[in-house]
Amino acid sequence: MALEESIDGLEKVESNSITLYLDKNLKEYLEKNGTVSIDFQSYPSGGGGYMITVGGGCDTSSCGDSC
Repeated sequence: MALEESIDGLEKVESNSITLYLDKNLKEYLEKNGTVSIDFQSYPSGGGGYMITVGGGCDTSSCGDSC
């Protein structure tokens, strides 16, 4: 997937063959809080979405059909 947005002022981060461009403040936050995991969740009632976990499972937010 590619976005047609400017990456000026963003920092490049590569992990597991995935390249991200992050705001400097977000990158510092993620570095302080440890790991980031992104998983796709399917729901028995239908639909699904991505679950983003930051810092070993303490803080989570999801975005998918329910957003």
